Amino acid sequence: MPVSSMTETFGNVVERYFAALNDENYEALKEVFHPDVVLRPPGTDARIGHDEVIQFFHKVFKKFPHHVDTPQRVLVDGSCVVVEIGFNGIASNDQKVSFAAVDIFEINDGQIVSLSQWFDTAEIARQVGG
Repeated sequence: MPVSSMTETFGNVVERYFAALNDENYEALKEVFHPDVVLRPPGTDARIGHDEVIQFFHKVFKKFPHHVDTPQRVLVDGSCVVVEIGFNGIASNDQKVSFAAVDIFEINDGQIVSLSQWFDTAEIARQVGG
């Protein structure tokens, strides 16, 4: 597959991921994730498989009922896609939250097989008041 086609395919998967994430569309999230996906959020254990990953996002969205992840820069190297993100939201205690993050995706056969998330958890705790 030519590099431009690979980049286009990976970009489509990442775009679908962010659209599903921002819409809290769990069925669409399942479609972009491989059934054995591994999610590595900062400061906590890895989540493995659809059930654990979707459950994780349910918990996050309860804490941030209003949220938008905006991809700002995308880098592709082989099957790895790195995305710089701007997060803006409102926490469940009505505090505004804004921070930068980086997601590192491993994509195979049109699905995300691995996702590592990187952001400053202490800064988020400070913004939400604890």
